[in-house]
Amino acid sequence: MNLKGKTALVAGGAGFIGSHAARRLHELGLRVRILDAGPKPSRGFDEFEYVQGSVTDRALVDQVMKGVDLVVNAAALVQEGGSFELFRRVNVEGAVRLAESARRSGIKLFVQFSSVMVYGFDYPAMVRETGPFGGNENPYCQTKIEGELALLQMHRPGTFDICIVRPGDVYGPGSVPWVIRPFRLMKSYQFMLVDGGNGTMNHVYIDNLIDAVILLVEKNATGRAYNVTDGGRTTFREYFQRLAREAGRGRLPSLPYNVARAVAWAAALPYKLFGRRPEVSADSIPFVTRPHPVSIEAITALGFVPRVTLDEGIERTMEWLRSVNYEELHPFRPQTEEKPSRYRYAALIGVILLAYLLFFPVKIDPGPYVAQADVGYTGPFAPNQKLADIKMLPISAHGPEHVVVDSGWIYAAVDSGAILRMRADGSSLEEFVQTGGRPLGFAFDAKKNLIIADAVKGLLLVTAKKEIHVITDQVDGKPLQFTDAVVVSKSGKIYFTDASMRFSARGGTFEASILDTLEHSCTGRLIEVEAGRAKVFSSGICFANGLALDSKEESVFVAETGEMRILRYWISGARKGVKEVFLDKLPGYPDNLMRGSSGKIWVGLPRPRSKFADLAAAHPILRKITLRLPRFLWPVPKPYGHVFAFDESGRIVADLQDPAGQYPDTTGVTETADRLYIQSLHAEGLGYVLAAGRTAQ
Repeated sequence: MNLKGKTALVAGGAGFIGSHAARRLHELGLRVRILDAGPKPSRGFDEFEYVQGSVTDRALVDQVMKGVDLVVNAAALVQEGGSFELFRRVNVEGAVRLAESARRSGIKLFVQFSSVMVYGFDYPAMVRETGPFGGNENPYCQTKIEGELALLQMHRPGTFDICIVRPGDVYGPGSVPWVIRPFRLMKSYQFMLVDGGNGTMNHVYIDNLIDAVILLVEKNATGRAYNVTDGGRTTFREYFQRLAREAGRGRLPSLPYNVARAVAWAAALPYKLFGRRPEVSADSIPFVTRPHPVSIEAITALGFVPRVTLDEGIERTMEWLRSVNYEELHPFRPQTEEKPSRYRYAALIGVILLAYLLFFPVKIDPGPYVAQADVGYTGPFAPNQKLADIKMLPISAHGPEHVVVDSGWIYAAVDSGAILRMRADGSSLEEFVQTGGRPLGFAFDAKKNLIIADAVKGLLLVTAKKEIHVITDQVDGKPLQFTDAVVVSKSGKIYFTDASMRFSARGGTFEASILDTLEHSCTGRLIEVEAGRAKVFSSGICFANGLALDSKEESVFVAETGEMRILRYWISGARKGVKEVFLDKLPGYPDNLMRGSSGKIWVGLPRPRSKFADLAAAHPILRKITLRLPRFLWPVPKPYGHVFAFDESGRIVADLQDPAGQYPDTTGVTETADRLYIQSLHAEGLGYVLAAGRTAQ
């Protein structure tokens, strides 16, 4: 578009980006009209026609379009967190209303300022404009995506052209998030880096950004989005240390990510109590830990070259900052630049930590419950060393959580998403199938199909040709969150467990099990599949885990991990539907159940009983505080190797322990004539001990 003699409407023209765009357009000889929600600033806007009002005001928007040739929309709600409804009103509905009015008025070109934050916080290196998008449940990121998509649907080449500009982190004179706010915090000794400041800043100096916009307009580069940054990779540490030097500060301190979020959240509490927006919120922390630069290949191909370097941009910005009273420019209450005493620091940190421990949101919503009596390692569970001489088969994988022996092969599900197989001595090791999830329990049916309980993917069937089919990933319209164990009856019926409806295994099976056990909301399900149809057989199980059918297949035993007991559900015959507690007051948390020889059913206890969990059963606040602690302080019971077997009368017939826990998280046992293969959630090999009466070959 030839800009000479044209009239431009800049929405949000009193803001940082909008005001620079308005001035550049005016310098190029355009008449500039500004629409902004705030009152006209007292200085620097006399050369513009200024209209105060909102982009959501339909009548006003229609009125300001008269005589306009070009619309530049820099109006946006720009903050780290808040109400989705409020963000959508401005960033989506306001942008669409502005564009609709422009189209009705016959305006040919509409330029929309979006953001590289449409890619979210964890995106591929050098991500291009085609994405992937990542809203990350952040209202700013998500509504920028929604606004772009809505506007591009309105694009009509030659009649109503839409150009989307995705700036990076825009700094320069007037920038609040990247200049004024951090400078103020540095001056008052409150600024800290996050994770060493190693995140990537996709910086773009404001003049470089406006150069890019003018280039896009002149070349009529429309119908798509363009990333705009200064190029290259700069860490936040490198950028903020430049500001720190100007603020008279030395090396900036740093906090780990989780601690930084916690401190920011706690520090914001006093502001929220008085209805004020804090200077830094927990929602702002992910913005400074983004991992990669974005690609500017598309706009570079049009001839864009950033003319202001980072050093020059910082110097220009500092010259401006020295010429103004930065405290008056910042919307928050000024704070003293006096360096706090060590006692004030200690008191402040103490208050913040206490508030964090008591109030920071956690993933669980626990209630009180009554813990079973702890009888300890007594009777048939008296301590012994029978598992202490465990031997290892190397498998080049991690976490052989479930093991099955079939037709001379040993099959093991590992945390890479694979099921491996090998011979009894560990030879001929190979990957049998890769599910792409986390296979846990599995079993062969009568047709030699492999039925897999994949914690992430659901209940799967793998044919002899290794074709993977999903039997089900939901039941009764509710998705499977943690498909855990599976057994197949001679009749072809399948029984499997969905350990928790509250916590998905997608974030890690171990973490989900801890969260579910701490919350103790008991949402696990036993599910029956017959003729391809899945239905809930029983629910309300406190982390539904391992399964084993009885010898007559009239009942199924279920490990109820959260209650440290074994349940028995009758699935056929006169007692069908009856549930009974079969074994309780176990000394640890039961995991897999596996049938062995002579009617035995083996049980793995990955960890011993937690005395803290017993104490916290009646005190939900203690369980919440636990999750606010660093992970290394969580009261997870120490490793203790323990497997045992029971018969169908409830008698304990075998018990093997290793109090030193050298083989971690013993989840179960697979018995052969010669060996007991010990399953594990985290071991780096497959453990085994010789079966009773056997000697080493």
